Amino acid sequence: MEISRLRSGDEQLAIAAAISLKSEAEREGYKPSLQHMRALLAQDENYLIVAADNGVPLGFLIAYQMPMLARDASMVYLYEIGVAAEYLRQGIATQMINLLKTLCQANAVVEMWVGTDNDNIAAKRLYSSTGGVLESDGNAEFIYTLESSCHEERVDA
Repeated sequence: MEISRLRSGDEQLAIAAAISLKSEAEREGYKPSLQHMRALLAQDENYLIVAADNGVPLGFLIAYQMPMLARDASMVYLYEIGVAAEYLRQGIATQMINLLKTLCQANAVVEMWVGTDNDNIAAKRLYSSTGGVLESDGNAEFIYTLESSCHEERVDA
């Protein structure tokens, strides 16, 4: 198994990870295009880490780097992490987070954060075991749907 940050040239593996590790319901019928993946992987601020075995995706992590307002530094938001059900509890998610932390340190990132639902015990255990500190017991998320400005490819069922 290899765990690596995907870069330009890795678009096919990125698409395979999105399609195989996220259900069609989670993707809402969409499929990422080659052009979209090229743009995503071309930006140094995007971190797409994939665990794969002989080119077959087993897990993925997506995170985004942003400049901080109050100081000359950057922070990273770990947006999503997932591992195929048959590979859970084998340390894959831990290895992907540890790679992200190493990449962040190499890029002078001073803070990384992630949110999860309060009842997601497995995620809370994972984040705690990889060095995350629980800052608050409550969480809230606001979503703004701006689909009229999006041009995504839908998969025909």
